[in-house]
Amino acid sequence: MFSVDDVEVLLHNLIRIAWDLYYNCNYVRGEAPDGFKQLVDGLLALHNTLRALKNNVEAVRGDHKVDLQPSLHACLETLHALQRLVVRYQAIGASSEKEFWEKMDWPTQQGQEVFHSRTPPVVVKGVPGLETSASYSQSREQLRRSLRYEPRDRFHQADAELVLKFDASVVKGQEVRNLTTSGWLHIAVWWLLKARAVLANADKTNLANTRGSVSPSTLSWSSSHQAYIDLLKASYILYDVVLRTGNPQELFLNENRKMVSDLSDGIREEFSQFSSVDVPDYAAIHSHSQDILETIQPEETAGNMNPRLGLGDVRYTTVEIEDAGNEDEHVFFRTFVNAGIGSKKLRMRTKGAPYMLLLSTRSGDSEPKVTICNQMGTFCLQRNFTPADLIQLVQTSNASVDGLPVARSTEPVALMFETTSVSISFQYLADLVQFISVPKAYFDAVWPREPISSDKITETVIYKGSVEVLEQLKAPSLVAMSPALVHRSCEVRILERSYGEAWRSIRRMVISSSVAEKNPICIDWFMPLSFVQINRSKGSRQALLKWSDTGQERSDKTDGNYNPLYSNVYDEKNPNIGISIEWSTEQAAGEFEQAILSLNSKPIFSWSQTPSSGHIYDAVDDTPEQKMYKAILVCQSHTGWKSCGLYYVYRDTDYSYEHANRRVRFPHIFHTHYISSHVDQLYRADSPVQFSRSEKVTRSVTIGFDEELTLQGFMSALAASHELVFSRRATSLTTKGKLLFGHKKSSKGDSEVQLWRNGVHLRLAARWKSDHVADKWLTMGIPSREPTQDSNRISFHTMEFSRGMVLNMAKIAAGKAKDPGKERLRGPVTITFPTLKGTYLLQWVIWRVLIVVGR
Repeated sequence: MFSVDDVEVLLHNLIRIAWDLYYNCNYVRGEAPDGFKQLVDGLLALHNTLRALKNNVEAVRGDHKVDLQPSLHACLETLHALQRLVVRYQAIGASSEKEFWEKMDWPTQQGQEVFHSRTPPVVVKGVPGLETSASYSQSREQLRRSLRYEPRDRFHQADAELVLKFDASVVKGQEVRNLTTSGWLHIAVWWLLKARAVLANADKTNLANTRGSVSPSTLSWSSSHQAYIDLLKASYILYDVVLRTGNPQELFLNENRKMVSDLSDGIREEFSQFSSVDVPDYAAIHSHSQDILETIQPEETAGNMNPRLGLGDVRYTTVEIEDAGNEDEHVFFRTFVNAGIGSKKLRMRTKGAPYMLLLSTRSGDSEPKVTICNQMGTFCLQRNFTPADLIQLVQTSNASVDGLPVARSTEPVALMFETTSVSISFQYLADLVQFISVPKAYFDAVWPREPISSDKITETVIYKGSVEVLEQLKAPSLVAMSPALVHRSCEVRILERSYGEAWRSIRRMVISSSVAEKNPICIDWFMPLSFVQINRSKGSRQALLKWSDTGQERSDKTDGNYNPLYSNVYDEKNPNIGISIEWSTEQAAGEFEQAILSLNSKPIFSWSQTPSSGHIYDAVDDTPEQKMYKAILVCQSHTGWKSCGLYYVYRDTDYSYEHANRRVRFPHIFHTHYISSHVDQLYRADSPVQFSRSEKVTRSVTIGFDEELTLQGFMSALAASHELVFSRRATSLTTKGKLLFGHKKSSKGDSEVQLWRNGVHLRLAARWKSDHVADKWLTMGIPSREPTQDSNRISFHTMEFSRGMVLNMAKIAAGKAKDPGKERLRGPVTITFPTLKGTYLLQWVIWRVLIVVGR
């Protein structure tokens, strides 16, 4: 018995099929004969007529609507016959529209039937055997071979009434979303996955009770019926919507052909779990929702997503449970949940688990990602799943353990996706437990990669990146280990650890495997801030690294009784750690190299040239004193290897400046040495040795420059407020008065004379080069009057000057004199340069700053 609703369903299907036929036939209209063009025009006219009939059918009384049924069914059969005919034509294959019509002899004689349900009027030129009924059979065979799928299960099928309800649901949904054939395939996969999720939960919750395999008979009454009807929906969409009325052009796409095959296999496999006693009765099936499309909330259609455009982000709707739709993405947990989206005032309390919740990871990433999406793909949120998320989930799980029925949803948990709040309720406690356990096991395994924070220690992640391959090598030769130690698709992190005083900072490199690994690993290496050697060719995605940790054993000392003392030490010149890393992109490799060869702050001065390159940073101790000083990172390259030395310059320092050679030498510059946890012991270390502490030591360092201006800029960056504007070698610098018969030459030897400028003020700083001079530095302010010049000699009359062993870089003042009584003196100062050029230049700078600028 036909109903009024059936007429509207038929009209909807007729309109859709007529349009699909018109679209496919019009696609090859250009080179077609007149008869075919008339057919195309007729299909468009039929489509428009049916739409007009649908718009006016509401005004027709119910009994007259039913009278339309036979005519509409006849029209539907005719259109289905034409659909089969079009599919046969498409199976012929042609490189162009012209070639297609050259092979095809479309009958145009008047009165000949174009539509015939059994033996079409068709002759294909040049293809033997493809004519009359044989043509039809062979075309169908080609289609069957091209589109492989399991035949429909005859036992597990929806009854006629349920089919009509499915039809009505499809019509209702199609009016809103206008789904394509590809879209319907994803909807079918959605229902297959929902059924699988229910059946999988039966395995987890009932296996212990049944002590064997689980069938749907062990499920709860409601769960068993829901899984079965979900499979009926998937089967109906595949066989009644996609394969019967789907667009052939879309079906022949490789992605869709695979989905049809996988979907038919999956449906048959899941139905096979239901024996005759497991199949729900008529009343049970019809008590569940027959809606094909899930309900949506207002938040799901906000923004730029238009539901009428069909399925959007549906890459997670795949038959294979671990497939995320992208080659480099892997799903390790998938379930269906209830959810409320947005603010509490607007969100709906959904039932029936209309959202998919996933945990996944990308190849190379070691951060699990959590994703929630709807059936249509118009709503898809994703972010990293963090250890902080586990706290709320564990609390909910613990509160739900006692007395919670399997079929009841858990209490909601709120997850934030940027500005969108999603309240999630799991259908089953087992799902919540697994959603927690998978990332928790991973986070427990890779905990060393997380930054440490305490009263005395603060760590910062200064680099994080995914690498394709990391191999541990023997150092310093960097040959492969035996057996090889290779890690693929892992993450590299560099963490910088501060102990308050900047010079005590160290780094750690941590390698963690992907979350998809069954047995995740985490390797933690001590790394100094200095002398990590890296070899990377320009434009390369690969780099070699080697450095020393604090675990190198030495036994070159005794306790005084011929007993050897064992120590594990840091030896910068003999690296004992070697690795090879390959990134997926050149940019990622470059970012890693930059992190190795720089500090985690913005430099105040940088230089790059042939002999060396580097940076100067402001360093401040995070202590009550907040001592301020400078950090100098000097990088050098040799035979393809780059490495940097890190040194610290305090306010009171000593340096030897050589203008002629464009270089500066620090005879006692500070740098950091690292001490292990095993020092001067009578026994070898019986457990892994760790870094224990840092100590400050001094060494002599010379830095060369290509240009004088770069050297002056380097020195100016070390001063607090002064700028170096002049430097020349002097052959004599005396603080004695003029003799009766000329000037006396200084017995202290050569010196380097500098002028430092602060606005319109100048200070002179000079350093004797002789080692036997204790108070090497002399500094004084330059008076506004011009000095006296006599050939290559410049004299300053009675002046106040300071002497000392160091130079205060904040004030450009000598200090820490060996004899404190001579730190501040008064008298004439005479400077003799090797040539007149030095004299003229010094006088010109003084005149320029004090006389011209000062005005």
